[in-house]
Amino acid sequence: MRERRQARQSEREAIFTVEDEGDGFNVREIPDPCDPANLFKSNGRGVLLIYNIMDEVEYSERGNRLKMVARPKREVPAT
Repeated sequence: MRERRQARQSEREAIFTVEDEGDGFNVREIPDPCDPANLFKSNGRGVLLIYNIMDEVEYSERGNRLKMVARPKREVPAT
């Protein structure tokens, strides 16, 4: 199975795209990693991490392409 990765960066944002030829998946069907029944499982936290780290996350309808956007955080001036 082939996988394609792309990264682009500007002063305003960094865009990362990952796509493969697999069947994909429906992100809405992933079990909630914060559910008590899933807390001690050794997997299932990748999507949660992506949503917490990135500013924008987009899955293709087929579920085999992921686009992630990160923007620099503005510093708050010290008072």
